[in-house]
Amino acid sequence: EEELRQVDKYIVEKVSSMEPKTAEKVRSIYYSALGLAGTRNTVKNIYEKISKGHMEPITAAKVLKSLIEMR
Repeated sequence: EEELRQVDKYIVEKVSSMEPKTAEKVRSIYYSALGLAGTRNTVKNIYEKISKGHMEPITAAKVLKSLIEMR
């Protein structure tokens, strides 16, 4: 879980210096990777991002869809 938090922090730091369109694409790829991993820790991380409003609704829908399709 700590490693995931470190990766998340790293992504947030790097994305803040990118152009908005590029930053959104990077976040989308990152969230998709979390969804594909499907571990308890990644699902918890996804839940936190959605509940805090850090994830665009369309991205949240795609990530949740990928979680459902994996099961």
